Amino acid sequence: MMPSRRQGSTGTRSRTGPARPISAAGTTSRTGAVTTGGGSAQVRTLTSARELAAQDRCPHGVGGTAHSYLGPRAGGAGSVPARRWWNVKHPLAYSRRLAEGLSPEDDGEDLTPEALAFERIMLGLRLADGLEREAVGTDKADAIAHLIADGVLDGASALRGRLVLTRRGRLLADAAIRALA
Repeated sequence: MMPSRRQGSTGTRSRTGPARPISAAGTTSRTGAVTTGGGSAQVRTLTSARELAAQDRCPHGVGGTAHSYLGPRAGGAGSVPARRWWNVKHPLAYSRRLAEGLSPEDDGEDLTPEALAFERIMLGLRLADGLEREAVGTDKADAIAHLIADGVLDGASALRGRLVLTRRGRLLADAAIRALA
């Protein structure tokens, strides 16, 4: 990896050059069942770049682990309610496990109700349309009032029952999440 040449960037990029757009040609979307250590659930596998772009959001960023999703590839991540996992990263190891009839899961975690509630706030608040007010406890009314007064949350949206970050709030999202969680 080498330093990125983009002005002001502190990230890195691959030696092979810049990322290329994903082609949607020949991709599919499937619905099916998946079984993990935590049980089974219906999941929808989105593999179409066009479909993801049409939704204007990433499926695992919308509701955290409240929604089921499956990453059917090396390094992919999946989730069913209260459990998430990630597959082995190397494509050869992934292929071998599937060929041997084994799960490609490398590791995973079971999520507590507290962790799920935190993730709902953390991920939901970062969405353009924000988070429903009911997602945070009634004990957070003072925190919400302070965040509105500080210009972090949009007051008009809060009156309509949605907690939406302002432009300033997007820069202070982590602090807002800590105040609301």
